[in-house]
Amino acid sequence: TKHFQELQSNDATKRKDNITLPADPTRLRMRDVYTTRAYTIFMDNKTLKEVTKRYYGFNADLFVQVLPEGCTETKTSEDTVVILLSQFHPDKYEVGPCWEFDAYKDEKLGEFKDRIAKLAGIPTSNLSLASADSFERGRKLGIPGLKWIPRFEKEKKPKQNNQESHYDTNRLVRSINLSEGDILLYRDTEVPLKKLTENDIKKIKDDEEKIGQAKMRAQSNRDRRKEEGLDIKIAQISIDGDTDKKKV
Repeated sequence: TKHFQELQSNDATKRKDNITLPADPTRLRMRDVYTTRAYTIFMDNKTLKEVTKRYYGFNADLFVQVLPEGCTETKTSEDTVVILLSQFHPDKYEVGPCWEFDAYKDEKLGEFKDRIAKLAGIPTSNLSLASADSFERGRKLGIPGLKWIPRFEKEKKPKQNNQESHYDTNRLVRSINLSEGDILLYRDTEVPLKKLTENDIKKIKDDEEKIGQAKMRAQSNRDRRKEEGLDIKIAQISIDGDTDKKKV
């Protein structure tokens, strides 16, 4: 917050980036970004020297996420991991927006699932989860083939090969090795999987190709920058890769 007031009153910055900083500096969250998605959150007790060590001498980009009004920082311990939740709708082959969700490493998986189910409005008994990276989330045709727990009905294997025990309700969240910015998809097992026609498949592929090309252009523009040293960007970070709003 050292230069907060200066940045807040910088009209040139506001005009260039269309950014209005909040009156409360505690609504600013520093983190790094890979391609278009936010990852590590740097807690307030970290120094810039500690943060920039991870870049091994390369130019460092630090981004500042503006938390929504009324929200306070939830990342106050290394035992809290802020992940992204996103719903897969099997009947439409659609993926909903991402929103941030706090995972507590010492929480039991049963409690973790209960919190997600309550937030999603899905009974815990009908909740199925699958981890996915940005590429997998953006390739809808492959989503049913992810390691869903429990699996889609047609993909269930004999009990001895089943992975249900991976989400043993008494295990701790730390046992599944979640990292900051990881995407966790969820779905309602009572919703059937849509049978796609050839036209459906073609349309999905065409739409995804357009989105992929747009993201590649955005990344290419970022890579061509010539800044030197530490570069701190004040911006609203897209947690979804496509929007500038934090879903809560």
